[in-house]
Amino acid sequence: MTSTNDYNSRKRFAFDIDMEIEAETTSKLKAEPFLIPMPELIPELIPKPILIPEPIPLSESESVPD
Repeated sequence: MTSTNDYNSRKRFAFDIDMEIEAETTSKLKAEPFLIPMPELIPELIPKPILIPEPIPLSESESVPD
């Protein structure tokens, strides 16, 4: 069976690691704001128009039956 001292030591170690992670995450969240590039400023992000071909008219021999 583990002694209470070992258990408390491991618990404190885990708490310290959690605090370090939280401090690092918080400092990153409070960092300078960054700009998000707007699509109109980056040509690669602007969607390309879809070209729809003109319909080819049917000849009289290919007409659709009524």
